Amino acid sequence: MTDIRRTLKIESQEETLIALIVKEGTGWMREKLDKLQNIIKLFMPDRFKEVDSEVEGYTFDSIRFDLYNRFAEKVGLLHPSLPHLHFTQLYQGTGAPTDVHPNYLYREGATKVNHSQRIPHVSEIIRAQPEEYEALINALRDICGYIETILSKHLPKEYHSLRVLLEQLPLADRPTTYPFGGFVLNIQVCTEGHVDEADESLCLVIPFGEYQGGDLVLWEPGLVLDLKQGDFILFPSSKITHFNLHFTGFRGSVVMHSDRELRSWADKNGWDQHMANADDFAKLYNTA
Repeated sequence: MTDIRRTLKIESQEETLIALIVKEGTGWMREKLDKLQNIIKLFMPDRFKEVDSEVEGYTFDSIRFDLYNRFAEKVGLLHPSLPHLHFTQLYQGTGAPTDVHPNYLYREGATKVNHSQRIPHVSEIIRAQPEEYEALINALRDICGYIETILSKHLPKEYHSLRVLLEQLPLADRPTTYPFGGFVLNIQVCTEGHVDEADESLCLVIPFGEYQGGDLVLWEPGLVLDLKQGDFILFPSSKITHFNLHFTGFRGSVVMHSDRELRSWADKNGWDQHMANADDFAKLYNTA
């Protein structure tokens, strides 16, 4: 029997995207996901027991390996040469005084500020468990490249909107999940109906494991999708209510997405007029 890939694009009457579904007929994708599961087992061996999501006491894990630009920092005014100056106004990047270097701006009433949160930053678990993260991302690397090819071919407009968000990252960083900013690792998750309002454009869902049930429901268009290991789906998660049905067995998923707030990094969260070079800094503080 010849391995095949079946790709289905579903659009509304207004020709807006509902979903792009890829049913992978080859063993390549399934083998890559088997490797991913073996890595997860090393870190979470107790979570690979079969479950019934309808049984009382059922638990799940949802681990976010994300790139964030949410909650841009509100800062007050404090100049190192004017310690007596009172805080008079709060800012959120845009509108902050341009004659003060960002590292000398503080929140009202605070003496310490995490200045690194003025730029896009990764989730805490990536910083806390770099070895585990690197192992997972290496297992996903080929899958991510393959998905980028599918996305750019079948959804070029959506691909471009996602890509633009990441092209402007500090130090020209390029996540392995490109054009998505990061991913969520779900273990034994059965969700309630929800919309991911913080997602930009699309999300990607890749299920894995041996399970029965767990169909993905896209509520407004009335779709119930039986997705197995090796299949994946792209859909506008910020617009369509979605959830998965109860299941038995072991079910995991990788959900790739981008933080919508990355849009505000186009003007550097309002700090674009504050990106001083060494000469500017010397002139401002007469340190030349």
